[in-house]
Amino acid sequence: MTLPERLQGQRTSPAMYVAILFAAITGLAVVRSVFGYLMFHSVVEIFSIAVAAGMFMITWNLRRFFDAGYLLVLSVGFFVAACVDTLHTFSYPGIGILPDATANLPTQLWLIARYLEAAALVVAPAFAIRKADAARVLGGFGFAGAALLATVFVFDVFPAAFIPGTGLTPFKIWSEYAIIATMGLGLVAVHRHRFAFQREVYVLLSAAIIAAIASEMAFTLHADPYGTWNLIGHLLKVATFFLLYRAVVETALVRPFDVLFGDLKTLTHDLSESEARFRTTFERATVGIAHIDMQGEWIRYNQRLAAIAGYEPDELAHHRPDDITHPQDRAEERLLIEGLTAGDIDEYQVEKRLITRDGSTVWVEASRTLLRGDDGAPRYFIATLERIDARKERETELRRSRDLTEAVNRIDTLISATTDVGEIAQISAEEGANALGAESAVFMTVHRHTWSIAHLYRFPGHPDGVEGPWSAIDGADIVASPDTFSDDRFDRALTRRWNVRAVLAVPLALRGEVLGVIYFVYHSAPHRFSDSELEFARKLGVSIALAIDTSRTFESQRAIADALQSALLYMPDNVPGLEIAHVYRSATELTRIGGDFYDVFDVARDVVAFVLGDVSGKGLEASTLTAMAKSTIRAFAYQDHRPAHVLEAANSAISSQIDDSRFITAVYGTIDMTTGTLRVACAGHPPPLVCVDRFCVEHHIERFPPLGVLAATTYTEHEITLSENTIVVLYSDGLIEARNGASFFGEERVARVIEDVAAQGVQGVVDTLVREVETHSGGQTRDDVAIVAMRYLGRK
Repeated sequence: MTLPERLQGQRTSPAMYVAILFAAITGLAVVRSVFGYLMFHSVVEIFSIAVAAGMFMITWNLRRFFDAGYLLVLSVGFFVAACVDTLHTFSYPGIGILPDATANLPTQLWLIARYLEAAALVVAPAFAIRKADAARVLGGFGFAGAALLATVFVFDVFPAAFIPGTGLTPFKIWSEYAIIATMGLGLVAVHRHRFAFQREVYVLLSAAIIAAIASEMAFTLHADPYGTWNLIGHLLKVATFFLLYRAVVETALVRPFDVLFGDLKTLTHDLSESEARFRTTFERATVGIAHIDMQGEWIRYNQRLAAIAGYEPDELAHHRPDDITHPQDRAEERLLIEGLTAGDIDEYQVEKRLITRDGSTVWVEASRTLLRGDDGAPRYFIATLERIDARKERETELRRSRDLTEAVNRIDTLISATTDVGEIAQISAEEGANALGAESAVFMTVHRHTWSIAHLYRFPGHPDGVEGPWSAIDGADIVASPDTFSDDRFDRALTRRWNVRAVLAVPLALRGEVLGVIYFVYHSAPHRFSDSELEFARKLGVSIALAIDTSRTFESQRAIADALQSALLYMPDNVPGLEIAHVYRSATELTRIGGDFYDVFDVARDVVAFVLGDVSGKGLEASTLTAMAKSTIRAFAYQDHRPAHVLEAANSAISSQIDDSRFITAVYGTIDMTTGTLRVACAGHPPPLVCVDRFCVEHHIERFPPLGVLAATTYTEHEITLSENTIVVLYSDGLIEARNGASFFGEERVARVIEDVAAQGVQGVVDTLVREVETHSGGQTRDDVAIVAMRYLGRK
């Protein structure tokens, strides 16, 4: 049997500890009956003091070996309490050391000691899994003990705990209850941190706290310091300290002793197998491992390293590690080796290339550290190599995929900002070829079965006579040919004529219709297309097809817009008695089919009607409503041209034909050319400005709800008498609501402009208003602007 086995065999069993505890308690009971209570009490207290001192000495001297501070805090707290218990023992009536002391003094000292023990039990769990500052713990408990003793011996303010002839005071009893409750909290805390202790230690600590609680319960019941309950309390105190001592010894001595000799038991066996394991690991490792001397020569290397470098094991011995490193990577690694040798770094990892025996290169991740002797002198390097070709390829592909995604997003943004097919073709061909690394690109479109080249980018010449695509375009899937010279899908004559070695054909199709195709061409050599390049081509094809479709839709809408604009914004060339000028500006090119309309027409002999309106919305749907509104107002004006009647009748008709989300604002009026009487009514529209002698006069014309909002709206009209050369200006809200930041163009600015240029005539008025509003808004009006200016030339 080895020494560790013999020593481990000498451990005392739990049953033996129980027998010892039982014998001790029995012996104390015999002492009580034979020698009296004072002897019993003194023996118990001295035992507890000795145990507490022993616990303190063990934990204090071994504190640096503890991973947690629980037992240290517990031992310090109980040691300080034991010091107070020493005073408690010597002050007991009958001992004779303090002849004037009554039973109150030892009872007070008893409480102080229990306060400290309870505090230790409730504070210690906070350090179940972390270290404690030993000096602070000792200082804290020492200060607390000294302060409590001062309340008894110096200041005499500690409450009475025992009154002879009466027994325990309420303060003593309630203090015991508080101590019991605090110990209970300590028990709960130990249970919560039970996984921080060995199971046996956890059981011992829990049992000790339970015994302490039971002891305190006994001390709340005695009325005689020599009575039975006092005896039971002291016996339980012996059990408490015995269990605590067992927990401390188990943690601080027995367990470490077992671990120490358990390690010694296996050390010899481990050392004997270490060399064999090292050799096996060295040779069978999945990474290359080598020892390299300080001169950069191989000491040893495993077969995996030779295989990574592309050499037979015997051949590699004739090449230094630096020799097989790629020339472009040598300088960086030499600097790292110098830093390792100088002690500036402990190790390094670097990605580098190796030159194999056949001259090819492989990517490896190389790491190296330096083994030093006991004197600190460098001995040799330990190097590892791991091949990372696959990872480098994935990283390259990821970077490529990211770059192509950014490129297709950039191209999509650029082609979405234009409606010109030629510009779309140029951007797509040039940006797409650059992103793919193609040497040229050909962009072809088809319209009504006729193919044409929309753009050539760096193509060597012009493929005249090409009347269709180079390959069959079936559906919207791309066609990738890494080597067109051996690909039957492509016209061999064309590909050889223009030296097209590889090509990526991207059909431009939408909703089953082919709109064109773009070819990305490689002339120098065949090209293998990656997954990210194919995905780029698919996304690009969709973006281009959408852009072309949008362009064609725009052109179609623009043609309709031109026709509708001519109808909706028609003005007569000549109206006797009136000088008329008008202008319309759309907010954007796409909204040329807007919601603004105006009209001037005869409704009766010597009576001219005018209208300017604005329909909510844009596009063809709004233009349909605009045409309806203009024709409806004109129709009712021919029946009865009074402004109030016309707007009421138009509102009733329009309300039944449009949904709740639509409405029409309008200003309608008439001018009696013989009297100069202007009658006008407003349906949610800005009223006209009336300017006389270069001054615009404000007329309070009431604005009623827009047409189509409330079917039963009643409108009233306002009457103004025009003098000769009076200017009447109608405008849409796009004029006054044009913004420059938070500043609107506004009605006051409109009036000022008219007053400034009234002398230039009505054409000068509308031209200046348009110029001013475009300057104010930076050329970016948010809504359409319509203006009609009329000069009344006088009575016929």
